[in-house]
Amino acid sequence: MLAVVAICTLVGLVFPFPVDGRLWNELFDLAHAPAFCGLLLIVAGFIDPSSIGLSSQAFRIRYIRSGELMVLSGACLMLGFLGEFLQAFVGRSPSAKDLVANAAGVSSGVFWIVSRRHRGKPKALFVVAAVLTLGLAIVSPVLGIRAAVQQRREFPLLASFERRNELQIWETVNARISRTSQMVSNGQCALLLEVFPGDFSGAVMTWPVQDWHGYELLSCDVRSLMDAPVMLTFKIYDEQHANSGFEPDDRFETTVEVKPGKFRNHNFRLSDIENAPATRTLDLRHIAGMELFVVQPQHAGKLIVDNIRLLDPSAAVGIPIDSIH
Repeated sequence: MLAVVAICTLVGLVFPFPVDGRLWNELFDLAHAPAFCGLLLIVAGFIDPSSIGLSSQAFRIRYIRSGELMVLSGACLMLGFLGEFLQAFVGRSPSAKDLVANAAGVSSGVFWIVSRRHRGKPKALFVVAAVLTLGLAIVSPVLGIRAAVQQRREFPLLASFERRNELQIWETVNARISRTSQMVSNGQCALLLEVFPGDFSGAVMTWPVQDWHGYELLSCDVRSLMDAPVMLTFKIYDEQHANSGFEPDDRFETTVEVKPGKFRNHNFRLSDIENAPATRTLDLRHIAGMELFVVQPQHAGKLIVDNIRLLDPSAAVGIPIDSIH
């Protein structure tokens, strides 16, 4: 029975589930701590039912002492480590954050088991410790799920930067990002992108809403606060792009000139994005990322990016031709 429990846990950690996207990622993150808390309690309860608060008359294999409890906890943690290690071989992403969540779940289970061995105030303290440890471990994924749901509700708006947690889906390369309420093109806030000298400098949207099919244009407002024009590259790729080794001719990539001054609206035909790969069609139903990079900035500078959105054919009517790249 213990072997079955361990195998089921390992399969859950390693199996390449055929789902993707930010919401699913947050749901999997949410499951780690409760799953490992449950794993420890199931194993301990099978060996010694009274250790988790079941009837003392239930069949007991042996009493779990403190040292044995630590051995069980260590075994659970090693199982979690093995699962994260094996993920690299099945197309999933190992994560130190998941290991921390696993440890929090096991710790919560230990506190619960220890609470069963005390009475009065010590018992209550250990119960509180168990609940708080598990609660703190799930706060971040719960907030992530909430943000993912909000992101889906706002679609086809991809990024407005009105919410503070929108920055969670962006990563930087040789750059820094923040929200600004100054000089926005729409709403109250925009993205302030600070670039630094180098081969390239910019930001990557790592968790876009994936299904872009049925829309006409990708639209983005950009304003440069630099003294001279800069070349801004837009890259868009789907989930299959990784199979090519991230070859440049397997994605959509175009560069536009951004001059100092007011906001300019830049638009890109989704048909051009779809037909950009040299040997296939880009899958608009499974967009994996969008990158905005300044090419070889010679000096540090700032750009403001706002109101990134998709436009359907009716909304695209009236868009100036000179704004479409």
